[in-house]
Order: sequence, then C-alpha cells, then structure tokens
Amino acid sequence: MPLLDDLVNNYSNKILVKIFTQVGIEIAKITDINRQILKEVTLAQWLLESARGKSDLAVNTNNFAGLKWQIPDMKGFAA
Repeated sequence: MPLLDDLVNNYSNKILVKIFTQVGIEIAKITDINRQILKEVTLAQWLLESARGKSDLAVNTNNFAGLKWQIPDMKGFAA
C-alpha cells in the first residue's frame, strides 16, 4: 500500500529531537537508543491500529493511529 509505505518512510526519517523540542519535551531525558525504540514502537502501533493500513479509518481519512478527537481540537490530525 503506497500510502502506508510513504507514512513509514516519512516517519522513520523524522528527527525526533526537533519534534520533541516543538512540543516541549526535554530531549536530554531521551537517549538516541530510546528515540529509535520509540520510532519502532510507534510504527508497530500504527500498523496494529490500522490493520496494516487497511482499516476504514486509515483508508478513508489517512488516520493510521486510530486517533479520534473532535473538531476543532484535532482538526487535520484525527478523524
């Protein structure tokens, strides 16, 4: 599934230090090894939540993580 492949490739290449800094997480508390584990666990959870990219939520809304919040709080992030 190209969309799922793109998601995995995009996320696995992200620099989590930058993302953590943007959301206010102290990066000194998270080692490089833990960052890599976090990426792997997150991707595994997305695969599980989205039935490997085949769930209705993943297919219809590109929501692989199963996030379900109401507008306007999560507009653009969750279904």
